[in-house]
Amino acid sequence: MITGVHEVTVNVSDLPRAVEFYGGLLNLKRLSESDDTCVFDLGGLRLTVRSGARARAAEPRSGVVLTLRVRDVFSLVEHLRDEGVTFLGGIVHGDDGNAALFSDRDGNVFRLLQK
Repeated sequence: MITGVHEVTVNVSDLPRAVEFYGGLLNLKRLSESDDTCVFDLGGLRLTVRSGARARAAEPRSGVVLTLRVRDVFSLVEHLRDEGVTFLGGIVHGDDGNAALFSDRDGNVFRLLQK
């Protein structure tokens, strides 16, 4: 089951311009930064701004991606697949845990994360 929101990711085409917008104009505190990513504090929630946006929905690097914390990503992915949910690849293991991307019926992308 879903236990909460881990972070919100905004994929952008111009990272320096986005950093100026979120950090400068919106005055969000910068938590970390790399060549292709900048993480801000959004009232206790991580807002990750990542370069490499694409112009199509239902792709991992388009628009906003909401990352949801889950207890068991493997069971939840199996259940959702059985219910006809479209996944964008398989379960991957990253630095922050096991994750899977899926889209809703309108092409909005979500990430399930088991830490």
